[in-house]
Amino acid sequence: MTSEFQVAAGAQQSGTLTLRNDSGAKAQLGVQMLDFFVDASETPQFGERYPAESEFSCRDWLELEPPTAEIGPHASLSVRFAIRVPSEAAEQSYHCAAGFTASGSAAQAAAIGIGVRTITAFYVVVGHPQTAAAIKTVALEAVPGDATRHRGVIVIENKGLMHVRPRGELSVLRAGKVLETVAMFTMPVLPKRSQRFLFPLQKPLAAGDYELRARVEIVPGKVEQLSAVVRVQP
Repeated sequence: MTSEFQVAAGAQQSGTLTLRNDSGAKAQLGVQMLDFFVDASETPQFGERYPAESEFSCRDWLELEPPTAEIGPHASLSVRFAIRVPSEAAEQSYHCAAGFTASGSAAQAAAIGIGVRTITAFYVVVGHPQTAAAIKTVALEAVPGDATRHRGVIVIENKGLMHVRPRGELSVLRAGKVLETVAMFTMPVLPKRSQRFLFPLQKPLAAGDYELRARVEIVPGKVEQLSAVVRVQP
């Protein structure tokens, strides 16, 4: 789950999250405030605190009530949240998350799948920060562990203080003919970093030269394009 809010410095945003237990066993839920980032394999990484994210973290602004609760079988639970933005918060976007983990007996664990957290990510935008992101590179690489398969890679560089959610596609061409087009996986590019987007190719590529053509909408209504010629070795 994802929630995004525009909040002024010194203001507060509050709301309610609804959790549901679809199993036939009751569960004890614990709540944890988390930092997160997206790694080079497009996988979100959640942790109690990541110092590298401190400039853009809203973890310490987030409050959840109740911090622990019991949820009955086939029942729902409302968890209230509040995000209190400090008056000195800079004009930029911030991100953090809430993690909900169940605990109980071994029988309950089997019934409700304990060990898998439910995560809600929060994006807090203070003021009106400008976007400053663009396509940095387009490349082709072998899939790790399988040199016979390839994937395209688009790197989006975000130099700004506002996260972006690019949408787009990568096409593989040979002699001007499109062989395959793969849609971009939807995920944010957080501020002040470069993010890899992976495009696994279904069709094998024979040795030779190919064109990779990226079309990405980083800012709504504005499509950027970048092409690169790559060679597959025999």
